[in-house]
Amino acid sequence: MLPPFFWVILTIVIISAVVGAIARFLSNLNEMNAAQNRPLGQPQAGGPARPRQGASDMDRFLAEIDRLRRKKTE
Repeated sequence: MLPPFFWVILTIVIISAVVGAIARFLSNLNEMNAAQNRPLGQPQAGGPARPRQGASDMDRFLAEIDRLRRKKTE
């Protein structure tokens, strides 16, 4: 008969394999749905992404700072 800690380790390995398989399945399902919902002409995954809203806010902020600096020097 096998020792009890063997069954604990085997149970942990099986549970982690099942959770990993479910996570991979859900990830693939999510990618397929995203590909179907993407309009034609949009870049694929890994292509150039559009900037996040936070990044564009930061760009506008930096542009405003530059504008104020130029106004101050003139």
